[in-house]
Amino acid sequence: MENYKNAIREVCVTLSKSRNEIITSMINVAMNGEYQELDEVFSNGDMFSFELSHFADCKDENLKLLHELIQKLESTYDSILNLNSLDSNDL
Repeated sequence: MENYKNAIREVCVTLSKSRNEIITSMINVAMNGEYQELDEVFSNGDMFSFELSHFADCKDENLKLLHELIQKLESTYDSILNLNSLDSNDL
């Protein structure tokens, strides 16, 4: 049973890493498309913290699909944590 629990923890870590990678890719798509004007305001090295809510009303169909994917991924991650009485800090 311990192997099963470890495998579940590994799935959660993978989902978390995947979420971060998808968000990074989504930001890159946005900054080269719908948010290109915003990108032009920033200088090299400037920092801006995007949140998923920044993409909720995008017109770009690709960004809409990525937004939906991330929401589903987060929901799945939370459900797996809850089903297995895990805390994200335990991973």
